[in-house]
Amino acid sequence: MKQFNRIQMNNQFILHADNQRQYYDDEFYIKPDIDYQDKNDLYETSYVCLLVPRFEEHLIIGDLSDQLHIWMKDICISFGWRLKYLDDNPDYLHWIMSVSISSFPAQFMKMVRRETSKKIFADFPRYKQKNMSNEFWAPWYFVGVGEVPYSLSNIQLFIKQIRIEQGLI
Repeated sequence: MKQFNRIQMNNQFILHADNQRQYYDDEFYIKPDIDYQDKNDLYETSYVCLLVPRFEEHLIIGDLSDQLHIWMKDICISFGWRLKYLDDNPDYLHWIMSVSISSFPAQFMKMVRRETSKKIFADFPRYKQKNMSNEFWAPWYFVGVGEVPYSLSNIQLFIKQIRIEQGLI
């Protein structure tokens, strides 16, 4: 069985999906932090998440940026998650969401990647011309437990690591 690559940055894990399947074992499991401040959050935990487009020139701007905000809200409502923060930059999509403690990061990241990719390629076919995969996003993502957005320096480091893995740097 193929394993995914793991890169550790400040106790956060970057997970790599291999052939659109994600494998993990106890070593990669991120134990949830239960937030006792709100009774509604008793069985939920918050995750900070980051996705980067597969191609550098596929920027998240204009209508795509507007649509991603709508789609992310719809996806979270559809799957019973709470979107707490959403920041799109031309180079990445960065959000914080609260999910049930029974949800694994690999599960919800796969759903977000799949649903947003389908919508992007359907509504913005120009991105499909160069990208022959069914994934708009690079095969790596950055996810960690918490409610504090990643620093710009960590985001830039993550993007650099993706471009190195792609052989672009």
